Amino acid sequence: LDAPAHIETIGSEAIEERIAMSPIEHAKGLPGVDIAQTGLTQSNVVARGFTNVVSGALLIMTDNRDTHVPSLRFNANNMIASTDLDIDRIEVSLGPGAALYGPNSASGVMHIITKSPIDDPGGTVYLSSGIRSGNNVNSDAGSIFQSGFRYAALINQRTGIKFSGQYSKGDDWEYIDALEELQGYPGGQRDFTSERYSGELRFDHRLS
Repeated sequence: LDAPAHIETIGSEAIEERIAMSPIEHAKGLPGVDIAQTGLTQSNVVARGFTNVVSGALLIMTDNRDTHVPSLRFNANNMIASTDLDIDRIEVSLGPGAALYGPNSASGVMHIITKSPIDDPGGTVYLSSGIRSGNNVNSDAGSIFQSGFRYAALINQRTGIKFSGQYSKGDDWEYIDALEELQGYPGGQRDFTSERYSGELRFDHRLS
């Protein structure tokens, strides 16, 4: 729809060309969008205003559903279940979007739109692995592995079903708390392994 606001769209081709640990990473580099990486899969993203340790100002949606944690109003971007194989496009509106999206959209909107099984049937699988660099001279590089799949099937011309899933594991950036070492825990008490499972099931039926 026409809107008096700046809107950026990331298409499926651009998404397929970039390996990302979360869908939010595809918005890196867009004008007016600030993404602060806080971990291997964790990040805070803002489009209007200032970023924070736990930013929830930007309205992030997946197929017209809010993705933030309702009790905390916190955007848990690493919990978004959509895989890169299933994303059709990502729309980012830098202006207030109350006319289209209702409340909580004064600080911009990021809408992740996935592919319909009716329009895009078939199956796809991917595997990726790599190494991330250390955060300082005393930190070793860590390994990263990610895999995912998507399968969609037509039941008839107006009905389709799809399911997708993703698994990722990697060594997050290390932080040793000096207080934990003073309490008798050499190297701290933290587990720096980041592991994530996600899955999604969708059923579409068009009335006409």
